[in-house]
Amino acid sequence: IDDFGTYEVVLNIRNYFEHFNENIELPISQFSLPVGMYELDQCYQLGIHITPTEVSCTL
Repeated sequence: IDDFGTYEVVLNIRNYFEHFNENIELPISQFSLPVGMYELDQCYQLGIHITPTEVSCTL
């Protein structure tokens, strides 16, 4: 939580792929998703699409 009351949810996606024996090189190792203090009572659907060459995330 920072000074503005924003939480940060961090998804470590590279650690997930290290459990497999595939040689997958991702351009980033994690996603950081900021969530405001007044948004904690909201429900969101998080979509993550991961291929061997790219990663995208929608909230």
